[in-house]
Amino acid sequence: MIRVCILLYSFFISSVAVSQSKDWINYQLRTENYSDHKYFTGFMSSYFGSQEVFEDARHKIIERAKVQLSENINVSIESQIVNKMTNLNSTSVSDFKKVSKSYSSLEVSGLHTDFYFNKKNKEMLAFAWVEKSKVESSYVQIISNSIKELLEINELSEKLMSTNKSEALENLYLTHVIFTKIDRAKAILALCGINDVSILRDDEVQNLRLDISNKIESIRNIKDLTLTALSSYLITSLKLQMEDLEGKIGLLNTTYRNSGFSSEFSEHLTSLLVNDLNKAGLEVVFQNDKFDSIDYMLSGTYWESGDSEIQVILYLVSRRGSNKGMIVGSCEGWTSKDQLLKSKLEYKPSNYFSAIEKEKLFHQKKMISDGAKLELWTDKGDEGLIYRTGEKLRLSVRMNKVGYIRLVNHLEDGSQVLLIDNYFISYRKVNRIIELPIELEVACPCGIEFIQANAQDIEFIPIETKNENGFLFIQNNANDLMITYEEYSELAKKNGGFAIQQRVAMATLD
Repeated sequence: MIRVCILLYSFFISSVAVSQSKDWINYQLRTENYSDHKYFTGFMSSYFGSQEVFEDARHKIIERAKVQLSENINVSIESQIVNKMTNLNSTSVSDFKKVSKSYSSLEVSGLHTDFYFNKKNKEMLAFAWVEKSKVESSYVQIISNSIKELLEINELSEKLMSTNKSEALENLYLTHVIFTKIDRAKAILALCGINDVSILRDDEVQNLRLDISNKIESIRNIKDLTLTALSSYLITSLKLQMEDLEGKIGLLNTTYRNSGFSSEFSEHLTSLLVNDLNKAGLEVVFQNDKFDSIDYMLSGTYWESGDSEIQVILYLVSRRGSNKGMIVGSCEGWTSKDQLLKSKLEYKPSNYFSAIEKEKLFHQKKMISDGAKLELWTDKGDEGLIYRTGEKLRLSVRMNKVGYIRLVNHLEDGSQVLLIDNYFISYRKVNRIIELPIELEVACPCGIEFIQANAQDIEFIPIETKNENGFLFIQNNANDLMITYEEYSELAKKNGGFAIQQRVAMATLD
């Protein structure tokens, strides 16, 4: 029986490897046949280890390609937001404020996947693709269904206002997740080139949002809350939406707008949220290395609302079961800039505009991943990061291909420090969590900093540096550096190599 199974297994692998007619394996063919104008795509590759079960590995790489497709969409939305972040005003801000960075599955029919196994070098390749026209029709329908759902909840709440305000409030809170779904749909449709307000039904959505917001405010005075009251209100709102909310919650610092940048206000609000979550019987997890054990992830953004208010929006994302990766709860509340002033809390990073310009630069330079994936995180994770001066910072990476990594710290004042150069990810390190052999101590000048990791299949060309107090300061400016990476990326496109980048942003505070 064992011999028969081995023969069948070998036959299956051979039959997969023989299939040579796939038009997506080669980068050039893939970009020609599945152009960005017509398709959303995700492509991943991975080595097949001798200890792995073939079918399990095959399923895993296909799922990773589907996730990559969703991540590519989120990155495109993020890039779109970053490009408008420096000139958003109070009237246009509502188009972007609720677009979650959650990597939820693409809600659309017509999503295709394919698989290829290269027997010679033991490499698995997976491809996921969907026509944008299918995405358009699916998300237009999502908006339509969501509006219908909102109308029903609003009508029911209207009836309950005079008899049972508590139940009316519970129903109204449910609309937060629905509005989030609409905002995400609108962002994805914008990527498809759909901006027609009649298709997006902007007026209907805005009128419903205003009407429901007024109803909530009439039941509870939610404007100009103290920071302590704001935290309590937000957690109560989530609990009312999810009566069965229990387990471990990973908590990320809220970020200013959708920039990914946190602040003193973020840090203070987090401490208040921890207290209220604990009161609600929930265990809060901060450390990145413990996030695998959580049931939910709570994160959010905050925005100027008018001239004097600050609006906080939180998202609760499931990390378990059939809803994994989906937003299952959402809430929003308001405080005033005066409340922050009284508490002596800054809410906007001091170098916000220069940091956004640097983000734009990162987003402008498209890298040729060709199935390569690079992950970078700190001991606190990779989102909403805050470090105080004197704190130690450790970095970890994971990459799914053999290659070289360069690590650069972009400091608040615009200077750049070379942290690691040509760190080699060997075959033995592929797909493994690698803690890099470096420990940083945070020091001012304080503000928003980036740690940028670039990886490619060949060694990096040396760059000019100057040693100052043990730190290698790069003499090239950030734009020149990005140009050199882009030049190799073009070469990689022709030679079947890869060039990818990843970064984390962090707020450093005194």
